[in-house]
Amino acid sequence: FNLFTFSGEDQKEFNQFPPLSVPLGSYQTNPSSIIFCTQTIKGFATDLPMVLFYQTPERKTGAITGEGLWRWRMYDYLKTGSYNTFNTFLNKSVQFLISKTDRRPFKIIVRDDFRIFDPVVLRAECFNASYEQINSEEVPLTLINESGEHFQYLFSAEGAGYKLDLGHLPEGIYRYTSTANCQGKNWTETGEFVVTGMLSETMITRANHRVLYQLAELHEGAVIYPNQLDQIAQLVKSKNLKSSIGYETKLVELESMPAIFILLVFLLSFEWFIRKYFGTY
Repeated sequence: FNLFTFSGEDQKEFNQFPPLSVPLGSYQTNPSSIIFCTQTIKGFATDLPMVLFYQTPERKTGAITGEGLWRWRMYDYLKTGSYNTFNTFLNKSVQFLISKTDRRPFKIIVRDDFRIFDPVVLRAECFNASYEQINSEEVPLTLINESGEHFQYLFSAEGAGYKLDLGHLPEGIYRYTSTANCQGKNWTETGEFVVTGMLSETMITRANHRVLYQLAELHEGAVIYPNQLDQIAQLVKSKNLKSSIGYETKLVELESMPAIFILLVFLLSFEWFIRKYFGTY
C-alpha cells in the first residue's frame, strides 16, 4: 500500500481495532482497487477488503465496507488516551481523496540561469498518491554540457526532499535528466539552465518561439507573424468576447449611518407636523 504513509506503530495499533458490522456475503471489487486492510473473521484473515481506494484520471473514491466507525475512535482513546491513530488514518484518507490528480509526483526545482560565481544547486521533490512528500527513493541526475559530455550525480536527502549541489560550473548551457520512482512508477524530469559570467540575454540571442507559443496558449491568444497581421481582426471577432458585469447586494442598517437616520426622522416628523397643522392628518 503506497497511497499514503502509515507508520509501523500506527499500523500495529490499527490492527487491534475492534471489528465493524459487515453484511454477510461476498462481493467483487475492481481489479485496480488498492486495498488498505482486509476483514478478519474470528481471528482468520480473509481476502475481503475492509478499507479500499480506487482512482481514475477523473476522480478518486474510497470505501469502508463496514458500519460503526465510531468504535475505532473510541477504542483508540481507550487504549492510548488519544485519537491519534484513528485521526491519522482518517485525515490521510481524506487528504488522498481530495488531492488534485493533475499534480506532478516528481519535480526538479532549479533556477534558469546562474552566474559563474554562483553555486549551482538543484532540488527535487517526490510525492506519493496523497501528495505527501517522501525521500525514500534514490534520485539520480544526468548532466550534459554543450560538448555533449555526460556527468552522473545522485541527489542527497535533505528534510522531506532532495538536494544536489554541483558547485561552480564553467560557462555554458547545461541540460539535465532525472528519473525517480514515485507512486510505483518511474517519472522523468528534463530541463536546462545557463551558467554565464554576463547577462543571459547576451548569451542566448536566439528567440525562443516555444515560450511564445506557450504564453499564447496559456492566455488563449495566438502567435502572429508579420505576414499574418491581417488575421488579427478576424481572430478578435472569432473570440466572441463579452463584457462581464458583476452585481453586489449589501444590506446596511440605518443605525450604522446616524446622519441619514436622523435626516429621515426629521423629514417624517416635519411631514407629520405639516399635516397636523393644516388638518389633513
